[in-house]
Amino acid sequence: MSSISMRTAELPTLHAASSGLGISAKPGFIVAVVLLVTLGYTMPLTEGWRLSLTEHYGFDERLEAYASEGTLMRQLAIGSLGLFGLAAIFWPGGRRLRIAGPMGLLAVGYVVWCGTSSLWADQPMMSFRRFAALLCEASLALALVKHTSSRQFAWVVLSCTLTWMTLGLVAELSLGTFRPWAWGYRFAGIFHPNRMSVNCAVLVLASMYLYFTDQYRRRWLLGVAGLAFVMVLLAASRSALGAMVLAAAVVWALTAPRRRVLVGALGGVWLVALTVLLMAILQVSVTGDAVSLGRVENETSSLTGRLPLWEDLLRYVGQRPFIGHGYNSFWTVDHIRDVSDEQSWAISTAHSSYLDLLLNVGIIGTFLCLSTLSLGFLRAIRLSRKMPGMGYGFIAATILYGLSAGFFETTFGMSWFFQIFILSSVCYLAFVDPDAPVPDATPEVASRFPSRPVLGVRPI
Repeated sequence: MSSISMRTAELPTLHAASSGLGISAKPGFIVAVVLLVTLGYTMPLTEGWRLSLTEHYGFDERLEAYASEGTLMRQLAIGSLGLFGLAAIFWPGGRRLRIAGPMGLLAVGYVVWCGTSSLWADQPMMSFRRFAALLCEASLALALVKHTSSRQFAWVVLSCTLTWMTLGLVAELSLGTFRPWAWGYRFAGIFHPNRMSVNCAVLVLASMYLYFTDQYRRRWLLGVAGLAFVMVLLAASRSALGAMVLAAAVVWALTAPRRRVLVGALGGVWLVALTVLLMAILQVSVTGDAVSLGRVENETSSLTGRLPLWEDLLRYVGQRPFIGHGYNSFWTVDHIRDVSDEQSWAISTAHSSYLDLLLNVGIIGTFLCLSTLSLGFLRAIRLSRKMPGMGYGFIAATILYGLSAGFFETTFGMSWFFQIFILSSVCYLAFVDPDAPVPDATPEVASRFPSRPVLGVRPI
């Protein structure tokens, strides 16, 4: 009798911990989302499959076509995401969506500003078309938030990124272009190497987060993380590698117990000191090839041509500093030609999210976007401390990765697969109230919950 009473008394506490996961989506919904996202951002698949055979990964030939008209298959795919998202938002059940505090207001303000900027865009129809893509992606993000838990979101991201990496490996192996031993090789798969490196870096973050919070699939998750890390190195993107390490280290340091952080910091210092000592004994020097990860275009002094590009683009920022040239409409065919001719290499982005935001939506839009992401990161860290293992640590890592890698690549503010992850991360924090249904759970239960079944149900 006493045993039954004790178990019954535990149920509210366990329910409080589990409510931090929100609701648990049906497997069919998650499978549908993964299929739509993975297919949507690989269309047209036949073009991406042969990408590693082309010079410069087919980048030069597609710039003006994408800037002028886009591709019909990609438009249909993104439209399908939006329709599915709208249907799921109005489908009964799930969470109640609402604007949660200042962060929600800022997020709505940014979307409204992006749509309004189409009125003064250099090419209004192009800007409106890309704003429609943003709305489609936002609809799917809200659908995810309504019907899945924040922890399930990490599994969705892992499934999508693992699929893309696997398709890339199969594509290069089938075409005979997977040659990591060759000088200047970069792993591209079905994307440009810069995008594939982001994909693999996010896969590392997702698999490692789930590795530390799931006791049933730990070996498999560790194997996936190890393979994805190798692929990040083979893609040879320094910004992706650095942002991945920074995001993982900062989120861990801010959410782990202080004793673990201290031990980890001392271990890191010891490892760096040992490495430097061994390099001195073996007389190993750090060469430019090591800094550039073996890339042929080794221009570390100018950040692979970025500094001259940014200086050139600042002139265009000065033309419309506050309102920008319109949401995702700066890179018209004329601007692509002018900037590419000036820099002597094919360019269609600023290679910096911050500069692209200034070009497209100006200082006002940039402030709204960065304020939303900054508040989102802080809220995710707070929720991760309060409810460890329930997905908010991964959300914090995703946002910080985007902010860090965004210094040297355009990671947010444009329509591609990482924007879905960023938008979803923001929506989990800005359009639901994760604090309301969760009373203070005991640290012991909160820390154990993600890696143990609740009432006989295994966590996913």
